[in-house]
Amino acid sequence: MRILSMIISFFSGIIAHIFYSRQQQNMFGGQGMYGQQGGMFGGQGMYGQQGMYGGPQGMYGQPGMYGQPGMAPQQGGYPQAQMNNMQQFAAPIDIEDKTITVNGHTYQTKKDCGGLLVTFSNVPSTFEEFSQVYTEFLGKNEFSVVAMIPMVLEIFARDKELGNKCLELVCTATCKDEMARVLNERFYGENAQRYLPAAMLMGAKSSNAYAPKAPYIVRVDRTAKPDETSDLIGGTFCNRFIIGEGWDAPQRSVIVFKGKDKTLFALNNCDEAFAPCKPIEGEWAGLA
Repeated sequence: MRILSMIISFFSGIIAHIFYSRQQQNMFGGQGMYGQQGGMFGGQGMYGQQGMYGGPQGMYGQPGMYGQPGMAPQQGGYPQAQMNNMQQFAAPIDIEDKTITVNGHTYQTKKDCGGLLVTFSNVPSTFEEFSQVYTEFLGKNEFSVVAMIPMVLEIFARDKELGNKCLELVCTATCKDEMARVLNERFYGENAQRYLPAAMLMGAKSSNAYAPKAPYIVRVDRTAKPDETSDLIGGTFCNRFIIGEGWDAPQRSVIVFKGKDKTLFALNNCDEAFAPCKPIEGEWAGLA
């Protein structure tokens, strides 16, 4: 009788083990919590192949963490092969305080608590002015180039053809196409928000009809994510915040890129910066 009981107990243990293993596979979507085939909650590996919650292609890999477009450049973030070649990049700490005048308009940069304040008296009125400000001044720094976003948005809203030309100058190819597509909706669609460029300027918020301080000031801050170089792509990706009071979360993430042999930074992903802001309360007075 005792032997029979031991045999039953032995086989019960095997059955329980198989059932528990099967439950683990069903619950977490693979064969073990972190590795082998099934990443943390399904898919193949925490960062690689199938993503953290079963969405396609990983946290930085093709479509991103929850199956949405990835966090970083283009639409799918950093491709897997590119991520394997990423190295931390130490951004220069000697941000320059400088003032220039172009076409009678003043542009200034000033260090501010680990970030940068960019002040300008007017939105560039011509492509030549925009180009000179970018190539000779604001495009040379990974902080100051971010401050050109409200400028290029306002130019696009005033003149789509001129705006497309400015986007082509200051953006990577993928970013330019995406911005042009979305800005058509933001400024010319049924739910247009003509005041969107002002939402990124200090002092402008929905409750004051997006009236910014004069002269206009853009605050750009560093993010917690380190800058990274890619041997595969041949350049550096920098993550920055542009600060605006037009959203519930004031920090709008922006990614800029500098090619290995280039002297200027380009906008690479600005999706958060031109996301719809809070509806206006009052009538917008426009920008100079």
